[in-house]
Amino acid sequence: MMILNSLKTAMSFAGGGMTRATGTGTGNSGGLSGAGGKSQGPLPGLTLSDELVEDIKKSVETSQSLQRSMESARDGARGEKVARLKEKIEQLKERIRFASPQQAKALMKELKQLAKEFKGAAKELGSEAQSLASPAAAAAGSGLIQPDGGAATAEMLAGAAPVNQTDPARQPDPTKTADADDPEGADAADPQADRQQDLRKAVLSYVSEQMREEIMVAGGRAEAMKLERDEFEKIGKEIKYLAGQIELLHKLGKGDRDDKIRRDRKGVLDALEDGIDRLNDPKVIRAIDGAIAARSALGTQPDAPSEPVTADVSPQLGSLAYSLQTSASLTVPASGRVA
Repeated sequence: MMILNSLKTAMSFAGGGMTRATGTGTGNSGGLSGAGGKSQGPLPGLTLSDELVEDIKKSVETSQSLQRSMESARDGARGEKVARLKEKIEQLKERIRFASPQQAKALMKELKQLAKEFKGAAKELGSEAQSLASPAAAAAGSGLIQPDGGAATAEMLAGAAPVNQTDPARQPDPTKTADADDPEGADAADPQADRQQDLRKAVLSYVSEQMREEIMVAGGRAEAMKLERDEFEKIGKEIKYLAGQIELLHKLGKGDRDDKIRRDRKGVLDALEDGIDRLNDPKVIRAIDGAIAARSALGTQPDAPSEPVTADVSPQLGSLAYSLQTSASLTVPASGRVA
């Protein structure tokens, strides 16, 4: 959400519209929309300049870099947890093969702890997956993805927002017309207004490019998370299988009637169910599928043409501050409940 907030602010500086996504229509209302869908106008008294445009870009890229670092750290930490969990399961499998009935209770207690770790990692994945919905939803709200499949341009994003001027004296007199005998009327087409429009287009084009990048990155993460869901499903089945094997081992000790092992087995299954339920939350599945679909939609569109800007405005509209690694798509069943 950090980078999306920065992009919304940048659009408000340029007088562009970005609404809160509601699933209906797009919001090119000339300002940053607030609560209840009401839109605000461009920031009062704001005149764009080359320096301000560059400051906007730096602010966006700072937020972008920080968000990418945080996402990478969370994904990496979760991946390490899953790797350790799989390693512990393999070790436990080997120990069960040579265990005695008297060791069954200790083994089940250990498996119960692994099930809790599974539940925690699964919930982390579910929470992270839900955050993928934000870039696609914001893009739909901003009009970046058009109904006909085309990519939005800066002018589409800008809508009908007026260029904001700080000096009323620079505004043309509506009572005067420009003709050869009226020098003041001829000057009414203020070059400063044209300059503001060029700067405004530059900011909106930059925002459009950065939003596209956010969608592409979110889609790549979504594909990786589909693979993770598939991995969690396999791990869950293995944990459930081991619980059954340990209980059978315990039953071989005919003289031991302790019910604690059965309570621990129930704790294992409950933790598994909680984790799988989180991964099968419809919101999680919609977020992953939606991020992948948004990425695919942009992937089939031609790149939006760059808006013309004057020579002293930086032509670099997209930072590409981070690289995208594309992973192959894997179809994961909607229901990953351990059978």
